Amino acid sequence: EHQFLYFPTRTLVATPAAAGLPYEEVFFAAADGVRLHGWYLPGEPGRPALLFAHGNAGNISHRLENLRLFHQQLGVTVFIFDYRGYGQSEGRATEEGTYADARGALAWLRGRGWEAERLVYFGRSLGAAVALQLALEAPPAGVVLKPPSLPWPPWGATTMAPFISCSAGR
Repeated sequence: EHQFLYFPTRTLVATPAAAGLPYEEVFFAAADGVRLHGWYLPGEPGRPALLFAHGNAGNISHRLENLRLFHQQLGVTVFIFDYRGYGQSEGRATEEGTYADARGALAWLRGRGWEAERLVYFGRSLGAAVALQLALEAPPAGVVLKPPSLPWPPWGATTMAPFISCSAGR
């Protein structure tokens, strides 16, 4: 499983600061106790928070363009985290482990006061399966799944803002 499905990179190539984004470096526990690493980018007041489950290669530092889109263009708060074995997160990736990682990320957001009606789960590639599993267990206001092999965003960045507003406005 690990050799054929997960392609983690340990070294962070940049931080959100390199993209001019404010952020908080976060260490938190997965649902099973594994120590994980992530970044919290505070957004505009009244906007939803996006829990970002990334794809299978690299780590969170390879998602700076996505962070810029979500944070600067859409104004949402973003919490992106590395699965176990990726970036500065401890452990070794497994299917069940990635689900425990997402549960821990959600628990961390809830600890910051984010409730389900103000959360959108975003899963890209491998993260689409992780976000979907989390949505089945803890339904959010909205879910955006970007499976592998599709251009992102397929309809253009400017049309995503109303979707996120509507999804999180329940």
